[in-house]
Amino acid sequence: MATKHKTLLSTVTVKEGDHSDIETLTRKVIRNQKDWNKLWAQHTENSVMTVVHTPPAVDFSKLMVIAIFHGTSTSGGPKVVIDEVEEKAKSILVTYTITGKQKIDPSNPGHIGVGAAVHTHPYHIVTVKRSKKRVFFKEAE
Repeated sequence: MATKHKTLLSTVTVKEGDHSDIETLTRKVIRNQKDWNKLWAQHTENSVMTVVHTPPAVDFSKLMVIAIFHGTSTSGGPKVVIDEVEEKAKSILVTYTITGKQKIDPSNPGHIGVGAAVHTHPYHIVTVKRSKKRVFFKEAE
């Protein structure tokens, strides 16, 4: 039996961090400048740094953007990592990890840790080779 091998697309990180103005879990595929401008505006809406209001340049004739925003976290530790982008025959699968998720003590579900809560909004934005294929997202276990 032949071994099936994955076709992984090369990714380039555009931006990643823990401060976004997108406060809910959001997974996006952007294939044009208009949508990129809109997403970037949402991402930097309340930023005090005017420089970040201009989105990084992307050549949409060759590339598309994949972005994952975790939403609001009060644990101060999560990070979004796009692990791989796999091209399949009729689709693309983006596998990602959210590291540092808050562990809830089942014996005390209201207790989320010691100290002050730190609000973060982790995200990861990458570019990959442009494709018209449908994109699916899967959070790694």
